[in-house]
Amino acid sequence: HRQQRGSAEIEVSQDDLAHLLGVSRQVVNQALTAWRREGWLALGRGRVQLLAPERLAALAGQPRA
Repeated sequence: HRQQRGSAEIEVSQDDLAHLLGVSRQVVNQALTAWRREGWLALGRGRVQLLAPERLAALAGQPRA
């Protein structure tokens, strides 16, 4: 992973993320697309750049409903 001006870039495929999380690639794609629309991350081929890591961390800390 690479750190740039308050953001972090992770080289990982959606397939790998899905495997690590135990969910389908479609679920990963839907979440990443929604977070991209929010401006929390940028997507590239085989990489995810976290633009708002504090927002994603807060989301991760929320209990599931």
